[in-house]
Amino acid sequence: MIRIFAVAHPVRSLGPGLRVAVWTTGCFRDCPGCISPELQPLNAGRPAPVDVLARKLAGLSADIEGLTLSGGEPLIQAEPLGRLLQIVLDRRPEWNILLYTGYTLEEALALGADVQNVLDRVDVVIDGPYRKEQPSRRPLAGSGNQRFHFLTDKGKNLAPQLASMNRVRYDLGLGPGGQGLVVGVGSGEARSPIQEWLKTFSASDS
Repeated sequence: MIRIFAVAHPVRSLGPGLRVAVWTTGCFRDCPGCISPELQPLNAGRPAPVDVLARKLAGLSADIEGLTLSGGEPLIQAEPLGRLLQIVLDRRPEWNILLYTGYTLEEALALGADVQNVLDRVDVVIDGPYRKEQPSRRPLAGSGNQRFHFLTDKGKNLAPQLASMNRVRYDLGLGPGGQGLVVGVGSGEARSPIQEWLKTFSASDS
């Protein structure tokens, strides 16, 4: 089993092309200004069987070009995450995989075989904890300290597309329980008006 908070597709705000995004739950960092504190508890979200989730992801539209993993901290669940990626890539080998982690890549590489198994299947890692006091100037980076690591040739080929993305872009959707979901990387201040609008929209629709 793997604990997830939400799945969204198709999205354009979390990497090049049309993508599916998966948010896992659990994070120990408690970064000030975290945009997703509801994903931090280890028991947040819901458990999903790895093979069932992987088959559903791999069975999405042929237009989907890649998978973005975020959280929470995905590497907390490295063992089931590695199995998930193995199944997905067996069925969709053309997909590129982008991973957000609060660990630096150096820290992640020291975490053991399960994490290495994940990284072996990832094309691009965006690493480092969120630092509210260090504004981001790069597309997809949450704060200025976060780095991009292109681990594979597929990842390196994505570099120009990543660099040319809009610095702040959002997709909108429905999260657990029908709550509004703002998908994209940006400050809490930038997201708050959109989240408030979504609450109003949901209330008027009920």
